[in-house]
Amino acid sequence: MPKNINLETGTMIAGPLWVGALIFGIPIALFFAMIVYIPIGLFMPSSLELVAPLYCDGAVEATVIRSNPTPGETSWSTETYCTEGGVTRSIGWPVTLTMIGIISVPIWVVWTWSRVARRRRLGIVAGQPIPAGARLLERAHKHRRRASGDTRDSPADPATRLAELRRLRDRGLIDAEDYATKKAAILEEL
Repeated sequence: MPKNINLETGTMIAGPLWVGALIFGIPIALFFAMIVYIPIGLFMPSSLELVAPLYCDGAVEATVIRSNPTPGETSWSTETYCTEGGVTRSIGWPVTLTMIGIISVPIWVVWTWSRVARRRRLGIVAGQPIPAGARLLERAHKHRRRASGDTRDSPADPATRLAELRRLRDRGLIDAEDYATKKAAILEEL
């Protein structure tokens, strides 16, 4: 069972946002940056010359190379060359990685910002129970019972029912008198 699920209270505990931002956000941003970079590099090779001065003080030339590795197949690639002091060298990889990095930062910022906005909208705070956690856990138990052949719809355990009752009281959906009555009824069942 994952560490972020508390079976006693039937809640899921929210993890810190930075974990998701690093584990999921950076690879997602790099993936989309490569998708964006490929057409830019192929159809606008001169755009690669924007970052080339970081790696070259001399003349920079970006070329598109067309090749036919097998009959009927055409392959396109770009290459960036730097000519300094009569020596020409390839600076394709550093330029490519720099462009992907430049493109991926705004994508990562937007993705992380959308995660923050979603957490705020749902009222999720790191280290605190996720509001819908009890319902998700109960659904998981119900699916597990159905998969095992147990089709009866048993009520949730008392701890989960008390947690749900407390949540209703804290939201102001039931008053203190109703809370006390229902709590006593649940505790009598024990």
